[in-house]
Amino acid sequence: MEYQFTKPILVTGGAGFIGSHLIDHLLEAGNSVTTIDDFNDFYDPKIKAINQEQHFNYESFNSINADIRDQAILSQIFSENDIGIVVH
Repeated sequence: MEYQFTKPILVTGGAGFIGSHLIDHLLEAGNSVTTIDDFNDFYDPKIKAINQEQHFNYESFNSINADIRDQAILSQIFSENDIGIVVH
């Protein structure tokens, strides 16, 4: 089942296995998605980059390489985007 939402979605850890698969479905359904991931080495950063490759084919996709604990970047994301849903 695909869901299309009216506001952009923020996915934390979107380059990881679960997050990237969720983003696959969200983008295919026509949603606007921003992801924040710090590409740490807990999960191989090379694999994370591969997970995101095809997401960049969508104009409605934005990837931010940052730590979700960075309050300044989170404030910036929310002030520059009309985020309606956060998936953490």
